[in-house]
Amino acid sequence: MTKRTLKRLAMALWKACGSPLLLARGDAVILGYHRVVDDESTQQPGSIAISSRDFASQLTELKKRFTLVQLDELLSMSVEDRKSGGPYCAITFDDGWHDNYTVALPILKSFNIPATIFICTNFIDTNRRYWWEALEECLQCYSKLSCNEKIETRNTLLEVIEDIPGIEKITRDTLIPWCKRQPREKIEEFVKVFSSTLNISTQKQSALSSTEIREMQRNGCIFGSHTANHVILPVETEDIVRDELASSMRYLRTITAQNNILFAYPNGAYSPRDIALVAEAGFSASVTVRPGIVPAQIMRRHELPRIDSCGKNSTASLMFAVFRCSIQRHIKKSLNICHRCVL
Repeated sequence: MTKRTLKRLAMALWKACGSPLLLARGDAVILGYHRVVDDESTQQPGSIAISSRDFASQLTELKKRFTLVQLDELLSMSVEDRKSGGPYCAITFDDGWHDNYTVALPILKSFNIPATIFICTNFIDTNRRYWWEALEECLQCYSKLSCNEKIETRNTLLEVIEDIPGIEKITRDTLIPWCKRQPREKIEEFVKVFSSTLNISTQKQSALSSTEIREMQRNGCIFGSHTANHVILPVETEDIVRDELASSMRYLRTITAQNNILFAYPNGAYSPRDIALVAEAGFSASVTVRPGIVPAQIMRRHELPRIDSCGKNSTASLMFAVFRCSIQRHIKKSLNICHRCVL
């Protein structure tokens, strides 16, 4: 049986049992989103977008099952306070997309739900596109070229960067993972050449503006760092990581006047070095994309688990992801107890 079939069977059993989440008072989940869009046609495979309709449906279910709190409020609660209520849920968004303001905010306001937005500060108030957004458009355009045009495009790319994988057959599955292993400058140079070869503009407002950030603050949102330029920390030098963290911290302190600034690792990638640098830069806590339940007593504030919503557009699939994390935690607890008993 395939992994997908097993998951479907497990999900069917979960629904048949009344869809329990097996969470206790004091337990919390942090949910990670990126974009909320009105146009459902943008929800392609691998998309980081969720439709406004699906987002509203998920929030409806979350309000039934959780106490929705701001992430910094959750992290500031004592163990005793946590255990006296809950389970809790905190909503977060990565990157700081413009549609967080135009589409997501009105929905959040209608449910009276707060959110934390992790922004790439050097994109604010610019027409600079995120590299993966521009690359997706390039790939769509490239797929429509004739064979000769594809050969010409590949030759142009190889003149700039020689180690592009799978260059004979450019696909999303080869390019996206390769880009995520490269330093920011190399990624941006590649996407720039690819875009110009296909006459695709790299100028577009993808991110929030400072005016929108202030308006969102007035409506219950807080802002954290996703670095200045969305650099993937482990592939960059220590000096670059330090600069990215310090730059984003300065911007956030200036524009938001928040005391505690939170951090989200771009692409969920980090190393022990990066954890130390983030803590040293003064961030009060950090979220990952490692799924899990946040216990009442938090031991690793710079490795907080978070359930990613990507690919979980239905309410049932998101709730099942929470259930699966809860089951995994119970199994781990049971194994630890059995191990101690044997010893």
